[in-house]
Amino acid sequence: MVELNEFSPIDVSDVDIYQWTNKSNFPIRLAQLWARHAPRGKSWVPRLIGRLLENRTHQYIVTSSGARLAIALPSLDVFVHILNRGGTWEKNVLDTCASFLREEQVFYDLGANVGYMAIEIAMRFDDKVTVVAVEPQPDLARTIALSARLNNFHQIKVFELMLGDKEGSGELFLTSHSLHASAIAREKHARALDRRVTTVDRLVADANIPPPDVIKIDVEGSELAILRGARDTLGKYRPFVLFEYDENADRFGYSLTDLLGCLSSSADYEFHWVATDGRLIPLDSLSGSRTPFKNMLAKPIGRHPL
Repeated sequence: MVELNEFSPIDVSDVDIYQWTNKSNFPIRLAQLWARHAPRGKSWVPRLIGRLLENRTHQYIVTSSGARLAIALPSLDVFVHILNRGGTWEKNVLDTCASFLREEQVFYDLGANVGYMAIEIAMRFDDKVTVVAVEPQPDLARTIALSARLNNFHQIKVFELMLGDKEGSGELFLTSHSLHASAIAREKHARALDRRVTTVDRLVADANIPPPDVIKIDVEGSELAILRGARDTLGKYRPFVLFEYDENADRFGYSLTDLLGCLSSSADYEFHWVATDGRLIPLDSLSGSRTPFKNMLAKPIGRHPL
């Protein structure tokens, strides 16, 4: 457990990656085929296979960019999803984040999950950007650190922390799907995990990491809390912020207006929807409260990539 006044990134040694391989075995190929062709159970069957394989194999997949991504077996469904889409995942989000980054800058991946975005950004910039990945699920956080070591990346720092709007502790509710872990339970029998909670502002001040140029936030409903805990960082450094707005906001009791108001009160931003094809659509050009797009980009007015 991280001490109250200390923030230590996860450390992985060469010994930890000694037995990792991308030599596909039959159960993982079966999971991939099942997710691609089966009429039912496209997610839960691969997850079941992954749980049965846990601690029996150490395998990584190779993404479309050639990056090595260590498999967290209980989340095998996520990895076969990536494989079945040619080694990509949410390309519109990845491309948007990358388009506002330059070498020697800093990318924060908040709610990094299996680490795809963090590792792909490092790969795309040849390890010449600093990547700060924050993930509260212990097995996934360690998997990201393993992936960084497998790729010989030196500019990735992985923190096993939960982010919010204040210091303290909180519960993370784990579901059958790692992508849906949330600060508010979304399944009746979700397992609660006690987590250290901190803020982005505290990380920037005390974790010996540089401030962000681009932030990606995907935290299943805690987006507003994280933005509230990042007010000083947003105001002082004016990063580009890509964040989710979807049905989770209803579960947490806030609106799009609340999100935009929090950002606007911290710095001068203009807002765009990120379309599934990567186009940036000005918020003002869309009418009505509903949109087919779940990802939004806050662009600091007057700031442009160098």
